[in-house]
This record gives sequence, structure tokens and C-alpha cells, in this order.
Amino acid sequence: MRPVAARAEGDTRAVGGAQALVGLALAASVAAAVVGNAFLPLLLRISPVLLLVVQSSYAQMGLAVARLDPVTFVLVAALRRWIGEVIAFASGKVLGAEALRWYGQRSGRQVPLPTWEGRGARLLRDAVVLVVPQPLLSAAVGVSGMPWLRFVVLKLLGSLASVTLLWWAATALALPLAALADLVEANALGLTVVAIVGTAGWLVWQRRREA
Repeated sequence: MRPVAARAEGDTRAVGGAQALVGLALAASVAAAVVGNAFLPLLLRISPVLLLVVQSSYAQMGLAVARLDPVTFVLVAALRRWIGEVIAFASGKVLGAEALRWYGQRSGRQVPLPTWEGRGARLLRDAVVLVVPQPLLSAAVGVSGMPWLRFVVLKLLGSLASVTLLWWAATALALPLAALADLVEANALGLTVVAIVGTAGWLVWQRRREA
């Protein structure tokens, strides 16, 4: 009985360690997003690459694309988005339905616990992972039991493809985006204060909604 008990205790510790690691990754991801939103104007002036490393939402990418060459932009933005999706997938794997509730509260959406029975359903799941950049969906497919390697490869390819398409679309708006980036950089300090206040207000509103 002792070996069985020892294995059970080891499994419990492993699960607890995985949950703690995922919790730290989620906290770091949220903190990075807050910094990226609150200090967007200042980070754009200091380093567009650093801005994308911290946060790669559409606002950050729309400004950074006017300051970076295509290869740097696509690689940095795609890698940052991929990391965020992998964290969401890991949270679904480890935390289960709790991860869906957490992402659902943050996004204002809810999804049912996913079931992907049959080859057709699994192919649909793979297509969703490849095409849709949405952490809530990544958490959902983590809950569904999708293999790690399949998710990581599909999501990396999808992130590279989606950011490349965004860069291509941005080339049609190169002059307006460059002018907007110039305006933000010229007024970086004042706009950073506005961004900090706005981000703080959003955080307060988010906490009240989750309470």
C-alpha cells in the first residue's frame, strides 16, 4: 500500500505544481497586457519591438507596423500571440472548466464545455485552432483533450499566417498608420497619462463585474 500512497501523493504534488505554474503564467500574461495598454504611447516611442513583446493586440500592432520591417513585425507579433494562446491552452488542460469561466469573464463571453466526438468534429476543432486567434477557444480545446503537439504546431502556423495577413492589410493603410504613430510618439507623455487612467478605470470595472 505504501508505494500506491506514495504515487498518489506524487501525483497530487505534480498536479499542484502544474496548477501553480499555470497560475503564474496567467498572472504574467495579465500583467503584461495591463502594462502594454497603460504604457502603449511611451513604449511605442522607446521600442516598438518591446511594445509587441509586452502586448500584441490590434492597437499595438497597428502602431508598431509603421515602425518595423515586415520580418521583425511578423515574427515578434506572431510569437507573442502564440505564447498567449499556449498559456490559455495550458490553463484549459490543467484547470479545466475553471479556465473557461475565467476567460469567459474577461472576454464577456461564455462557451459550453466542448465535446469533439468523431473525426469530422476533430477536424473542425483543428480548423478552429488554426484560424481563430481567441484565448477562450484555446482554453476550450485544452479542456477537450487536444494533444499538446498538435495544438502548438497548428497555433504557431495560424499565428504566423494571421499576423502576416494583418501586415499585408496594413500596407494599404501605411500612410495613415505612420501619421497616427507620429502623432502618438509626439504626444507620448500626455497620451500615456490618459492610457494609464483609462486602463485603471477598465480594471476597476472588470473587478466589479466579476464580483
